[in-house]
Amino acid sequence: MMAANSSTSGDKSTFTMRLSDDQKTKKSNNSSPPVFPQVVDRKGPKTIGIIMIIGALLTGILGFGDMQNQFIEEIPDSEIETLLATPNSQGENLTVDDYQDFHDEARSNHAYLFRGALMFAGSLLICAGGVGLFLLRKWGAITGLIGVAITLIGGIGGGLNIQSAAAEHLGGQLELAYSLQVYLCGICMGICGLIAALPLFNVGARNALNGKAMEIHFEEE
Repeated sequence: MMAANSSTSGDKSTFTMRLSDDQKTKKSNNSSPPVFPQVVDRKGPKTIGIIMIIGALLTGILGFGDMQNQFIEEIPDSEIETLLATPNSQGENLTVDDYQDFHDEARSNHAYLFRGALMFAGSLLICAGGVGLFLLRKWGAITGLIGVAITLIGGIGGGLNIQSAAAEHLGGQLELAYSLQVYLCGICMGICGLIAALPLFNVGARNALNGKAMEIHFEEE
């Protein structure tokens, strides 16, 4: 006969199996180890959490900068001249008024505000998710994914409006630069989403987030 007892202590479950004489004989002929622990990876989720927090801080700074741009009516001529120095040195003929017109249209479309607000809000959720993963909480990964989705919507939606304004008033290298911003946002947020979702699919990390480590012990009667 074989009886099984189970006991729970904290977040660790242990199952004890008692073997009959026949089963003891079979067990003695088996060279496999008597204990089978589940793999638990606590380091992975914590590392991912730290990466998410750092990424959230950078994203939040960019979003806050966009929100500030929304409320700046006129950019100082000296700043615009610095921005236009590189494209103009390569044959383009952009003026301060051209860039100011671009800025005004982006503001009128609320492109800065849309992109900045969603990126900033998303960064807060990504940061919260990173903290949750560092504490080995499953909700951290889910919260991080929601933050990534919000940031992606803001980055691409607002970025496309800004790129449209650049195409109308600037063209050339600056239009290309604003177009690349949209692609880079999509790529970065895609990578961030994969990183945030990894603990949900990796067995060891998922066991750590579930807070359970299970072992099976064999006892002889």
